Amino acid sequence: MYAAAAVAIWWLSGRPGWGPAHAAAVSVGALSAFALVAFRTDPIGHVTDAEKLGHNVGLLVLVTLIGVLAVHRGGSRAPRVSVAV
Repeated sequence: MYAAAAVAIWWLSGRPGWGPAHAAAVSVGALSAFALVAFRTDPIGHVTDAEKLGHNVGLLVLVTLIGVLAVHRGGSRAPRVSVAV
């Protein structure tokens, strides 16, 4: 499954119109999926439900904020224009 996703992303990234914001969006999607799966896992050691929930919510908020920043910064670059005469 990971190999198929990697090939699809590699193929799509070579198409016209693909930019840094698209790459950031794919990365944010993958990181968000891992952050959401953390809600269903059992931590190692003795951890209260409140500690687990606080950690998972903090991780999800952090991933979301960094992702929004990355997509915003990736899409804010001006396209390169050739000035060759």
